[in-house]
Amino acid sequence: RCEACGAASQTSLLERSALEQQWIGQHTRALEQLQAGEHRGAAAAAEHVLDLTLGRLADHHLVRHECRLIVVDARSALGDWGAVLAPARDAVAGMRQHLPTNHP
Repeated sequence: RCEACGAASQTSLLERSALEQQWIGQHTRALEQLQAGEHRGAAAAAEHVLDLTLGRLADHHLVRHECRLIVVDARSALGDWGAVLAPARDAVAGMRQHLPTNHP
C-alpha cells in the first residue's frame, strides 16, 4: 500500500522503498532540467518516471503527481498542447481526491 494515501500497490514495501529513492532521484533531475529551461529533456525524464511507476506506486503518489506537473509545465513551454491534457487532468483528479483529506 502507498504510505501517502493507502492505495493498493503491486510493489512490496521494501522493494518500493529502494525503487522510490531511485524514482525520487529521477524526478529531481527532471525538475532541475525544467528549472534550467531544458523543457524537452524534463518532459521526457518525467514521462519516463511515470512509465516506470505505473502500477508500482499508487496513481496519485506524490512522485507521480509531481512528474505530471513537470510534464504539464515542460510540454506547455514547448507548445505541445496535445501532451498536456492527460497529465493535467490526472494531476487535478489527484488533487481533488487527496487535498481535502491530507490538507484540511
